[in-house]
Amino acid sequence: CLCAWCGACTGGGQRRRRRPQRHMRWSWAMLLTICLRTVKPFNPLAVAGLQPSLKARQWTAARTHGTALYATEAGHRKQALVIVESPAKARTIQKFLDEKEYTVDFCLGHIRDLARARSVPKHLKKNKYCSIGVDVPNDFTPLYVELSGKEEVVKRLKKSLGHHEELILATDEDREGEAISWHLLQVLAPPESMPIKRAVFHEITRPAITEAFNSPRELDQHLVAAQETRRILDRLAGFT
Repeated sequence: CLCAWCGACTGGGQRRRRRPQRHMRWSWAMLLTICLRTVKPFNPLAVAGLQPSLKARQWTAARTHGTALYATEAGHRKQALVIVESPAKARTIQKFLDEKEYTVDFCLGHIRDLARARSVPKHLKKNKYCSIGVDVPNDFTPLYVELSGKEEVVKRLKKSLGHHEELILATDEDREGEAISWHLLQVLAPPESMPIKRAVFHEITRPAITEAFNSPRELDQHLVAAQETRRILDRLAGFT
């Protein structure tokens, strides 16, 4: 059919004698292109009646849509939701933990900060100090707002938290990491009956992760207060 449509190989004596092989190669290339465009790609798993593993499907969804790294199956509640700061760290730590009991997710750093003039929510606009994010007359009370672009992260973490029985905050051990964990607690608002643990480690190795999860501690409110005080001073007096 392609040769009849083209006519290059059968259209005349000179053309047929000079370049028959070239046009035959072109015809076969066209035939192969049409087949590749119209025939469904070969899938050995489908032929064998198999499906990709749940882990493979979940990681594909995570890379494509930014969903939780290990989504919980419907009707199954895992033991603990572990929250770290970066996706790379989440992937590594998940290898050291039982996937059936732990879900390691990430928050991408801070999810809240002091309000700014261009990002003041409606419920804070009545406060004349909202533009600097600190209510100075009211004992320097910080006015926090969720950071722009973190809505999907918060939504994902809240949904994932509902499928777990325990929350483990595994952000960095410095005051910034402690503040991130505290803000996560304020935003996610887990039920009072849910156990909250703080896991800290200085290296991402199997022994260090195992030790951190076997000996968790509570959130250090002194570190949280130190970070909050420094943040308020930065806003009022500038960075030093």
